[in-house]
Amino acid sequence: MKLESAFNMSLFKKKKKRIKYRFADDIMAKDAIISLVLGVLSAIAIVVSVIMSIIKKGQAGEDAGIILLAALIMSITGLVFGLLALKSVEGGTNSKYTAVTISLVDMGLVLLFYVFSQI
Repeated sequence: MKLESAFNMSLFKKKKKRIKYRFADDIMAKDAIISLVLGVLSAIAIVVSVIMSIIKKGQAGEDAGIILLAALIMSITGLVFGLLALKSVEGGTNSKYTAVTISLVDMGLVLLFYVFSQI
């Protein structure tokens, strides 16, 4: 009887998930720092191009286009470095996800401006 109840109880026990902890000596990965810097520079370039367009009353033309192209290149490069940082073990994960998010938002804004400029 004891053997049967022990067998039945083992069927209903939940398996415990093993939590994997990652420890690193560095606070941030070097790739994540590069990605964050490129993402912030890209965001600054987007803001500058918008301000330039407002000052020139929508007639910024090539100047704003070149700045937005530079912002797109920086955001793509930042995204690549952010994805490389996600693969590495060093550094915390919050900075890596933040770097990738900033680069994706910058890229989305540049593409959004491009779509609206074609209308």
